[in-house]
Amino acid sequence: MGNKKATSPRGSWPSVAALMATVFLLLPTQALSSFILNPGNVISSTIPPHSGSYTSSFALDQSGLSVGYTSGVTDFDTYFAGNPAHTLSGVNTHFLSSSSAPGTIDFDLGAVTALDGFALWNWHNSNGGVGVTSVSVFSSNDAAFTSTTSLGTFGFSLVPTTAQLVEFSSQASTQYVRLSLSGNGNLIGFGELAFEQAEANIPAPPIYWLFGAGIFGLVSTIKRKKS
Repeated sequence: MGNKKATSPRGSWPSVAALMATVFLLLPTQALSSFILNPGNVISSTIPPHSGSYTSSFALDQSGLSVGYTSGVTDFDTYFAGNPAHTLSGVNTHFLSSSSAPGTIDFDLGAVTALDGFALWNWHNSNGGVGVTSVSVFSSNDAAFTSTTSLGTFGFSLVPTTAQLVEFSSQASTQYVRLSLSGNGNLIGFGELAFEQAEANIPAPPIYWLFGAGIFGLVSTIKRKKS
């Protein structure tokens, strides 16, 4: 009787590895998502409002938007893909300054938050030159802004109703944000402001866990057969 030649398990492992690589390529990739974020509370401002009907709170409460959102929940890209508009009526829906002097508005997001950018709906009256033409953005670790980090300076056109989107050159993790606003020599005003909360990993779907369990079982079976 001839001796049976022992079969080495080594030949099986390349096929298992190839199977794993192929299936992983066919699985849906793990999604990343960013969210639209309310600016939080205004803690300081050097730009006095035109009147009680044009305070900064009206530009943070979604009062003039055609479509609302849930802060920290609504997907940023999906929301703006729908081209949400802002009303042309300025009373109780916009912020408007009492003078043309540039100034700053400081926000407290409520907690340290990763930001990728922001969206601004400019003032509704483009013909009169009222609105925001330039915004410099600063982040800080303290509400007094004793130390700041510049996130960039961005130009805006005096286009009413439509949001203008800005991306920071690098992600910023901060609780306090300062906007330095200027116009073109007329009053400063805008309809709404919202931040883009940075992308977060969405939990992997159950198919990944099932696939992993299946591969583990397959490998265990092969090892038992070869032992």
